[in-house]
Amino acid sequence: MGFFDNLKEAMQRGNEAANNYIERENANKAAAAQAQKAQTQPAPKKNNLPEGVFMVLLNRLEPVNLGPDAEGKTVFVSIDGAILANDVVNPGSDDGENRKKILKIVGEYVTNDIKANAGSMSDVKFVLKHRTDLGDRVIGLLKENGFEAAYKLPLMIHPKVKE
Repeated sequence: MGFFDNLKEAMQRGNEAANNYIERENANKAAAAQAQKAQTQPAPKKNNLPEGVFMVLLNRLEPVNLGPDAEGKTVFVSIDGAILANDVVNPGSDDGENRKKILKIVGEYVTNDIKANAGSMSDVKFVLKHRTDLGDRVIGLLKENGFEAAYKLPLMIHPKVKE
């Protein structure tokens, strides 16, 4: 073996050592980044509402079909808003079940009310006044059903037209 053969073997060993070193460094960096990511992940968001109070989003209600308008397009009315509620009758009951109850109560009442006033829903002034009255009646209805309730976001009525 000559000088160049020894040099060639030494360069191959050096190249392998360098590659091993780079792999170890990349693995260390990945482990450090993962550990830092685990430390910086925010804690689960704590509910800022008082104990026993939960929020119900009314935009989960199905839009109310008012039927075709004069041009034959189907008119829908959707409801938005958010209600803060507390189950007075069964304190400590499941919030998910209470949300479903409230959505069912509000959905049935609002659907019947809007369908009864379908002819007036094209008048903006009527809708603005009616949503306030309807909101007050919804809160009263929830109180009758054992919930202490108030609006976080006011009740909004949005007409939508589909062809």
